[in-house]
Amino acid sequence: HHALSTEVEEARAAYLDGSRLIEQVLADVQHGRVIDTRACHGAVKRNLASMLRNESAMLWLVRLKNKDLYTSLHCLSVSIMAMGFGNHLGLQDDKLQLLGMAGLLHDVGKMRIDPEILNKPGKLTAQEFEVIKRHPVFGLEALRAQPGIPEAALHAAYGHHERLDGTGYPLGSGPAQISYMTRIITIVDAFDAITSHRAYDCARPVQSAFEILRSASGRQFDEDLVSEFIRWLGAFPVGTLVELHTGEVAVVVEKHRQYQLRPRVVVLRDAAKQRCTPRYLDLAQITVDEEGAPYRISVGLPDGSFGLHLADPELQAILHPETLADFESS
Repeated sequence: HHALSTEVEEARAAYLDGSRLIEQVLADVQHGRVIDTRACHGAVKRNLASMLRNESAMLWLVRLKNKDLYTSLHCLSVSIMAMGFGNHLGLQDDKLQLLGMAGLLHDVGKMRIDPEILNKPGKLTAQEFEVIKRHPVFGLEALRAQPGIPEAALHAAYGHHERLDGTGYPLGSGPAQISYMTRIITIVDAFDAITSHRAYDCARPVQSAFEILRSASGRQFDEDLVSEFIRWLGAFPVGTLVELHTGEVAVVVEKHRQYQLRPRVVVLRDAAKQRCTPRYLDLAQITVDEEGAPYRISVGLPDGSFGLHLADPELQAILHPETLADFESS
């Protein structure tokens, strides 16, 4: 109990420090100042340590996005998820840190794009899209001028919108020019964007993101990496809202190592979709409904369903480590 809450507290502290740092970095890039590369390496190291200690806690924090801070929290999420995914792929710690840096800095070029265009609700005109397409070039220019930025981060900033079939931007590079690390960042970047609320699009369920990644496999994304990514996150990743067969709505708080479809969840809405007293269910144990049928998940839901937003303080309070530990023991 105590070990769990310490791990989660450490993860939260590392995440909050990381989010403050990336906001500073983006402001520095925006104003042409030198960025604190050492602090970036430090934050990445700390987030990696937390990720290796308690992956569920870190993946949970990554889902707590606030729409207004989309760019900075997106960079942090991509950094953390890329390290978790790289760890699943068996990469060594030094490589994981490079991935973390690449993820953290991949979108810095957006700070040189007019915010009116960047945050425009609705569809971009062809001209506006041409402006957006320049952010990888701006990112490369901004990072090239900085001391101590690893090569992997330069590649990711410049290449995360390239596609294997050569139809990406800014260069239209083919597979030979797109590094392994950039391929990882591209997948994580797309996944995080699709499942987050943005100025111009609502969050979509994880299952939709998986479908999009699968359908663009081989053309846009590396096919083997996409299937590993889906295997790593599992059918219902941590921080996903799900509807149970009873009609109740729950949030996934921990994944099960063997049984992907049986994570641990906290029920937050009853069968009529009304607020209810939060209830902890471990679907890997035999938990049954009133009719004696085992609980199962029927469908994944997008963030915001039935008034449940992961970024809301109410939800964060329920999912505080102490509260979860109480659930487990009750």
